[in-house]
Amino acid sequence: MVRLLMELRLLTQGLLSKMIAELKEITITNNTVSDCGEDGIAVLKLSEDFKNSRDVLIHNNNGGAGILLEGVSYGEVLENELTNNDLGGIVIVLGSDNIIVKMNSVLQNGIFYEKAGIHIQESSNNTVVWNTVRDNGIGIVRFSPDSVFETSYNIIAFNVVKDNVEYDLFDDGTGTGNIWEFNIYDTKNW
Repeated sequence: MVRLLMELRLLTQGLLSKMIAELKEITITNNTVSDCGEDGIAVLKLSEDFKNSRDVLIHNNNGGAGILLEGVSYGEVLENELTNNDLGGIVIVLGSDNIIVKMNSVLQNGIFYEKAGIHIQESSNNTVVWNTVRDNGIGIVRFSPDSVFETSYNIIAFNVVKDNVEYDLFDDGTGTGNIWEFNIYDTKNW
């Protein structure tokens, strides 16, 4: 097994706008990430030739660059502050399964592009709990377009989701077994 510990203390103004890894047991902690032109922290499955990244822990990062997980399994996104990211705060896509998103503060993301504070697409068995999601284009989105990956069996609960521009909660109605419970919100699309 390979263990990777990243502790880059300051990434600013797009000088280094991505950290990319395809490894097991990844820990990304205590970073300041701000004003990046692209994704601030991205863990990606680079191609079909690579296996999913596993056991990823993204913890206690603050600033404003957003977190993108693509093709990641069994990861955690815990206790981060994500603000002012054009394309969303926390984005979980393309087969990122069994991710725990917990106790994050996700504020003012995607306002001009109607993007979400937390976005789950084509990914299943994820748990999104105890987050504060405010003043984003959309608060929390669960979306499953026609594709190879379903967006099913996700739990979205105990979040405070308020004051978002379009909706606080958005579900496109596809996929099965998704649970939305005990969230505090004002608007939803269903």
